[in-house]
Amino acid sequence: MSKDISAPLLRTARLLDLVPFLNTHQGIALKELAQHFNVSQAQMTADLTTLWMCGLPGYTPLELMDLEFESGFVSIRNAATLSKPRTITFQEGVALLLGLDLIASSLPDDRQDLLEATESLRGRLTKIMGVPVKLSVATSTSGSVLTAISHAVQTNGGLKLRYHSMYKDLVSERVVIPVDIYQSNENLYMRAYCLISCDYREFRVDRIELATPEPVVENFVQDTKDSK
Repeated sequence: MSKDISAPLLRTARLLDLVPFLNTHQGIALKELAQHFNVSQAQMTADLTTLWMCGLPGYTPLELMDLEFESGFVSIRNAATLSKPRTITFQEGVALLLGLDLIASSLPDDRQDLLEATESLRGRLTKIMGVPVKLSVATSTSGSVLTAISHAVQTNGGLKLRYHSMYKDLVSERVVIPVDIYQSNENLYMRAYCLISCDYREFRVDRIELATPEPVVENFVQDTKDSK
């Protein structure tokens, strides 16, 4: 059953996949295209309309993507022009390097395949561009958040979090009981029991936007600590 996927990161990934797919499936039916990407026809039409505003630097009608889909069949009229190899400017390369660094920082530790692939791309781009230093997106951890976590761990207290999930590009609130805090791959993580998921979860500390004390049932806290 098809469904609308409108989360920004998922939609961006779908838009990037659409272009090479359409290049090799010229004239595909809109209905079939929507089914392939598991979205509704309305969502696919919205995606194609967005692609209309994308293209090569210059962004005049000559460089923008020339799509045809009003007839119910989708094709790219200027696919040959768009597929020509392009060089990137230094500014574009820097943006790509910073983007790859941000992606790498949001990947879980158990996805070594993606971490290695990202690092390989960064290395190749750095060599091509001749960048003398490693570019990185600086992340900061709030001192008040660290203090709140440390206090909760020491006192077996609960915390109400406002947490930004990079994978879902979603900010959510949840109540947790912190168990410990540790460092992995230069990032701080908090292991905690989440009262919403009713299970243990790990949280990147620099993704926690706000942490405030939250009363929890004492017996429940003790059971949680004993079962870790």
